[in-house]
Amino acid sequence: MTVDLGPVAEPLGWGMCALALTLLAWTLATFRRHQTTINPYKGASSLCTGGPFRISRNPIYLADWILLTGMSLVLRTVWPLVFAPMIWAILRYGVIRHEERHLEEKFGDAYRKYQSEVRRWL
Repeated sequence: MTVDLGPVAEPLGWGMCALALTLLAWTLATFRRHQTTINPYKGASSLCTGGPFRISRNPIYLADWILLTGMSLVLRTVWPLVFAPMIWAILRYGVIRHEERHLEEKFGDAYRKYQSEVRRWL
């Protein structure tokens, strides 16, 4: 199913893709600076609260959503977005639930304070 959003769709889509990749690179650099893992199923050695983590507790997943939306615009199709609710549910109730439980167990009050100050997405 294609969508015609006129001449703005493709440039907007590429802009969103660039934004997503920039956010991803910034997040990876923050992980590296804190010498902690990106793998959600390995134990974090440090609680990252700076950089992109000041605006979202899940900047990588946020970048994924921005990229998904951007590519949908570039390709002028809504099909990737049809699966978005299912992908969101898997991330939210599978991966993120596990990550949050681990971070709360490991960092306790520091993580709970961070949760109260920074939203999960935006």
